[in-house]
Amino acid sequence: MKRNNINVGKVVKQTLAEQGRSVSWLATKVHYSVPNMYHILGKESVEVDLLWQISELLGVDFFAYFSEELSFNMNVPHDK
Repeated sequence: MKRNNINVGKVVKQTLAEQGRSVSWLATKVHYSVPNMYHILGKESVEVDLLWQISELLGVDFFAYFSEELSFNMNVPHDK
């Protein structure tokens, strides 16, 4: 089963912008260097523990993006 390309780093950056927060702010909150945070958010995936922290800080369930897609994929008949 192939998953759609959900670029969670891009979604987090968009959410930061919408909330008027910076990547520097986020880096400080999760104790990462700013360059490292930019590197992490430049990727399509983010480590689960870090995504959990980011979700709590921004008040957004980023896991829901994956959950919705997984639920949809489980309800679609697949060739065997």
